Amino acid sequence: MRNENFGVFDRRFEFIIPVVTQYKFISNCIALGLSNYGPSISGLASSLSGTSSALGSTGEDAKAIEKTTFDIKLEKFDVVAMIKIIKEVRPFTDLGLKEAKELVEKIPVVLKSGVTKEVRNPIIKKLKELGATIVLE
Repeated sequence: MRNENFGVFDRRFEFIIPVVTQYKFISNCIALGLSNYGPSISGLASSLSGTSSALGSTGEDAKAIEKTTFDIKLEKFDVVAMIKIIKEVRPFTDLGLKEAKELVEKIPVVLKSGVTKEVRNPIIKKLKELGATIVLE
C-alpha cells in the first residue's frame, strides 16, 4: 500500500536538509576547535608552543600551562616508620586500618589521585617528615 501524501510531506520539509547539513558542519568545526575567526585560543597556544621556543621566547607559554591536579605516589619509606605512615594515609584516603596497611605494603603505589595543590602540600609534608619518598605525577 502506497502513501499518497509522501510527496507532499517530502516537499514541505525539504528546507530542513540544508539546515541539518550546516548544523553538522558547524558541530564538526566546534569539535575541531575552529570558530569564525580561525583556530581557538587553546589550539593556537598548543600549535605556537613549538614555534615560540624556536624564536627564543622567555618561557611564558610554559608558565601559562600549569598542572592543577596531581597524583600522590608513595615510592618508598623507612620500615621503622611503617605504622606511622599507615596512620597518616588513613585520613586522606578514607580507608580502614587493614586496607591502608595493604595499600602501603604495595609500594610503589598511588595513594590519592586528582589532588589539588592546596590539599597535596600538607599530605606531602607529613609523609616526608616520617621518612617517605613521595612522587607527584
